[in-house]
Amino acid sequence: MLERFVGVFVFLGLVLAVGGEIANSDPIMSAGLLLLLVTATAAGIKYLRFHLTTPVFELSGVVTEYKSLPTYCILSLRTGLSDVYYGQASRKTGAGIKVGDRIQVKVKGKYILEAKKINTTDKGKSY
Repeated sequence: MLERFVGVFVFLGLVLAVGGEIANSDPIMSAGLLLLLVTATAAGIKYLRFHLTTPVFELSGVVTEYKSLPTYCILSLRTGLSDVYYGQASRKTGAGIKVGDRIQVKVKGKYILEAKKINTTDKGKSY
């Protein structure tokens, strides 16, 4: 939802800046540039706060859900008897993963940064 608001603000800022330049109106152009500057600053602060305060940790488990969407995929991992992790990964990171695979993931917040399959030699054992 926040991404949609940011997209609308950026589009509105561009329209105001270009429209003010075409109409030769400095106040309109300044308002558009100010809107773009405020939006970029707020997005940058949110980005930096996430990357500075969110730790990276590793999990391993069995994939219980895999949903592929147009720009990313959603994974659910059963990491213990009652522990389930739910996160999203890029399509490149989630490529080749199927439900039932045992994988190890590197996680930051709700985002899966890396995913690799863990080789299991005994196929009959359930995890």
